[in-house]
Amino acid sequence: MRSFERLFDEIRKEIERRISKYLPKGEPREIYEPFSYIMAEGGKRIRPVLTVLACGAVGGDIEKAFNPAVAIEILHNFTLAHDDIMDRSPMRRNRLSVYKKWDEATAILCGDVMIGYAYALLPSLKDSPKAGEIFEEFNKALIEVCEGQAYDMRLGSAKEAKAEDYFLTIEKKTARLLEAAAAIGALAGNGSSERTEILRSYANRIGVAFQIQDDALDFFADETKLGKKIGKDLT
Repeated sequence: MRSFERLFDEIRKEIERRISKYLPKGEPREIYEPFSYIMAEGGKRIRPVLTVLACGAVGGDIEKAFNPAVAIEILHNFTLAHDDIMDRSPMRRNRLSVYKKWDEATAILCGDVMIGYAYALLPSLKDSPKAGEIFEEFNKALIEVCEGQAYDMRLGSAKEAKAEDYFLTIEKKTARLLEAAAAIGALAGNGSSERTEILRSYANRIGVAFQIQDDALDFFADETKLGKKIGKDLT
């Protein structure tokens, strides 16, 4: 266990270094200051670390997974910037959310530009024989996480919901991005279709379990420990 924790920490530190390196600076500061703010160290970085680990799991060169891993983390934080507006969540990671610190228009524009920077970090065909598959996987994750947010909004306004509606929502909203992180890592490592699908299935279960726990914490957790206002995710 300690050996895995050490490996996780090493990869996470490299992810942080890459994020710092790739963050845009300069003008217009109305976009790039909130971009840097939301990407600042504080998140768990589970998704990008999973990307790198999946690459290593299929015997690939993990160096080729770091840029896609950062792209995945930028995509994840884009969803948070917009999600906080829709949920009216004033806090994120024990700090003001982007829309609360600046305004809604800034949070929307910041999220939009983040997607462009994320795509720029994906490999080209000269970099990877599976660049096309990586692009498709990333694009699918972007679409489905937005679909998941739409389902989440529907659930929030529904008088009652079935269990299958809830699980569809959390698979789209949370699990799909973790699936993409694992699948992109496997593809970056030139893994076989079989290994890629095994890792995708593993990541799906992590995502579902994580979101169930997160939703439970939304009712019962200590706000100071959770890092955001409780009662927002399921209302």
